Amino acid sequence: MDLNSPYEFGTDEYYKNQFITCLINRSSVCASTGPFDLNQVPGRRLWIRAEGLTFTNGTAVTNWTDLSGNGNDLVPGVAPTFYSATNTINGKPVVRFQYGPGNNLLKTSPVGVSASDSGSIFFVARVPLTVNSNVITIGTTGGGGREVQITGGGIVALNKSGSSSVATYNSGWVANSVHQVSILQNGATNVVIKFDGVQVVSTVPAVTGYAAGNLGIGIGGAELDLAELLYFDNRVSDENTANIDCYLGKRYGTVNCP
Repeated sequence: MDLNSPYEFGTDEYYKNQFITCLINRSSVCASTGPFDLNQVPGRRLWIRAEGLTFTNGTAVTNWTDLSGNGNDLVPGVAPTFYSATNTINGKPVVRFQYGPGNNLLKTSPVGVSASDSGSIFFVARVPLTVNSNVITIGTTGGGGREVQITGGGIVALNKSGSSSVATYNSGWVANSVHQVSILQNGATNVVIKFDGVQVVSTVPAVTGYAAGNLGIGIGGAELDLAELLYFDNRVSDENTANIDCYLGKRYGTVNCP
């Protein structure tokens, strides 16, 4: 499936084009029922993408619209900065969070977000590794919420905030490089971490019992350029995970897919 479609993702023209591409190429990554439709993946609660934001290059992000259909739009505590002409990832816009000013975006009382131990997070970011960067927090920092962090040492960490690590991966992340991360948790049974589309961790969660609450990016501090992020309130299937990884990988040049 060619995810470099000339049509905007999610439109009728996009899916028509993808279906034709699947038929012509007989691609093995095309589902038997037709081309992959991210909108049909169950459990999506937040989907933010810098591309499509209408701010001017170098200006403040005063609202980041949720594409999931749940209305979990993020508003600033301290507004990050939008870049579309500079600092891009594979030519696509980013939202820059800086630790010093305390840039963060927040949705209080998010719709459809539970305290379930199961959840899936996908994102593409550039990280300078100058500080620990809290990519996404579900629940309050220090209050036992689910937190994804990239440490200053390049470790990808799923944490129970204010408690301890659930699972980690020492990624060897090089400062200011771009990577794609997928983290999938199936309750108290298993956590999978994928780095640039490759599974690198499969383990039993070290701790469980998350607390629900706010939904935020950069809560507690972050230094990163974020291109796109998706959060699902369940463990996404392996098939859908592979398709989401390919969708992001083709957009941002992070994963090679057929």
